[in-house]
Amino acid sequence: MTAARCTFQKYERLKKAQEIDTLFQNGKAFSIMPIKVLYAVNEQSVAATSCKVAISAPKKLFRKSVERQGIKRRMREAYRLNKASFLEGLPPYRSIHIMFLYVQKPHSDKPIDLNNTFKKIFAELLLKINSHAPTSSAQ
Repeated sequence: MTAARCTFQKYERLKKAQEIDTLFQNGKAFSIMPIKVLYAVNEQSVAATSCKVAISAPKKLFRKSVERQGIKRRMREAYRLNKASFLEGLPPYRSIHIMFLYVQKPHSDKPIDLNNTFKKIFAELLLKINSHAPTSSAQ
């Protein structure tokens, strides 16, 4: 048995300013501390599901660039390790755009386990996406 490669490819990144603006204007949001999640689900004609992701750590909370990059690096790693189970649960003919925002002030005495946080986020996202899937496909 070969394990699936856990990668975060360039085509999986949400980079276009127009797509990010649309996500902020029309997307839905929820928080599982320390991360706020913005997401938007779109219909597509291809049977495969696609997922584009953006990750951000605000300069207001992390003044030093080294801190911001470290947080984003840990968030990308947690996403990369946990995305396989999330992508399996997505309904077909769906495209999803997600933005992860780190919103909690850093606490040096208590490290946060982002791996478990992303597992909770993906469980919540699948619940929200799949609860809306039957109603939109029935019409």
